[in-house]
Amino acid sequence: MEHANKPRPRPKPRPKAKALTDAEPSATPEPSGSARVAPIPVAIRDEDEHFIRNRKRTTATWQRLKEIDNKTKVELNDGDSDDGQPWRRKKKKMNGIVGPRWQRMLSEQRSDGSDDDGILEMGELVNEQESHNRRSKGKERSRSRSVTPPPSVPIQDIQRARNLVRQALELPPRALSPEFLDADLSTDTIVLSSELANLAKSVQLQSLQLDPSHLTQPASERDAVKITVKWQPHPKDPDGTESVSAYMMNQDESFHALFEAVADDYEMLPQHLIMTHKGKRLYSSASPRALSIWTEAEFVACDNATYEYQRANNLADNSRHPSVPPPPTSRTPSGSSKAETVGIDSDDDDVFIVAALQPAQQAQAPPQVLAQSQTQDSDAESEADSDKFKVVLQSSLTQGKPITLTVRPTTKCGAIVKAFLKKAGFADQYPHLFDDSAGNPTSKKKGRKPQAPKDPRICIDGEKMSNDTPIGEADLEDGDMIEVSGL
Repeated sequence: MEHANKPRPRPKPRPKAKALTDAEPSATPEPSGSARVAPIPVAIRDEDEHFIRNRKRTTATWQRLKEIDNKTKVELNDGDSDDGQPWRRKKKKMNGIVGPRWQRMLSEQRSDGSDDDGILEMGELVNEQESHNRRSKGKERSRSRSVTPPPSVPIQDIQRARNLVRQALELPPRALSPEFLDADLSTDTIVLSSELANLAKSVQLQSLQLDPSHLTQPASERDAVKITVKWQPHPKDPDGTESVSAYMMNQDESFHALFEAVADDYEMLPQHLIMTHKGKRLYSSASPRALSIWTEAEFVACDNATYEYQRANNLADNSRHPSVPPPPTSRTPSGSSKAETVGIDSDDDDVFIVAALQPAQQAQAPPQVLAQSQTQDSDAESEADSDKFKVVLQSSLTQGKPITLTVRPTTKCGAIVKAFLKKAGFADQYPHLFDDSAGNPTSKKKGRKPQAPKDPRICIDGEKMSNDTPIGEADLEDGDMIEVSGL
């Protein structure tokens, strides 16, 4: 046993024999313990002698060998699993849904009763629904809630729906609230003596005689006033119908109770109700006595949207067809002041302007010119003034005194200049503008050049307008200021 447990001795390395590269043998040979034959030293002259050259292979042979080598490399690469993509295992589908541990324990220890089976089946159904909900929630697209508000419902649709509800339900109108009278505050129960009764009647007669308003009031002043309210639906509501209701109230009573009663009948808030009388809006603070209503009156009721719609249409109609002021019936006398605004309808109205601005010259004018001016005046008054507009003219000679003219877009700039000169009183300084024959006078004497006539023109934004150009090409608005240059 002791011999078997002894460790084995380590092997000792043997010395290697040195290779002799020189041709001379070693002087002292190494001693060897065995009878081995020492290797014969070989003298190496050229290292290429160790390689054998195959002189039988041609270039075509070497090319074929390279193709064979390439094929083997491709096959090795295709079959190598280390260099390729890792193989992915297919996921196995679970046929049965594995529930939590407590459900598995119940399924193992369940009894034969039908109640336990029903409970387990319900649990499985719940689990299936939960798993389905999880999948659907995972697939749902995350989307933010829209911040755009829904479109507003038109007032016509709301009114139509209210009318449909009223017709379907046919609810009777709500009865008026009862009025509670305090017996302590009334004086009807007080019985006066004959002397006090006579005094009270005399005081009442004196008050009626002293108040002048009672003289114009009818005898039925202390009676109730009958108010007829006509409901007006929205013009764009096809299902809206007009209805008429009658109400009784006292003369000194305000319209507050009337507004509430009408609002209750038409199922709307009192602040949304608007009533008018003879085209004027009424307010709940007024009373029949303030409007001089003694026996009866007719009001028109509508909602706020209908009132605003009618008001906007009335304003639009007034803007399309403005009211034309009545023309003056008499001419301006010679001693009166000149008019501030002059109307120019066309280029032929110069005679009318002379008659209006210079009445002293009008008396000296021939009757044919006066007749022509009167006919043009009547024609101008009958035409519509929708396309006319006013312009304010100023020049270096009329500083601080602008002149306003009423013109049309088709009026030429030359006619406006003539009207301006007549209005400013400079017509005698420019006779060549009003009389073509008098313009450009030529001198018969030799050596003198004719004097160049003055040429006043309208200047708009630094640009002089031609006398034959209509003023409408300048795109002016009502009340714009223009300058007359060249004076």
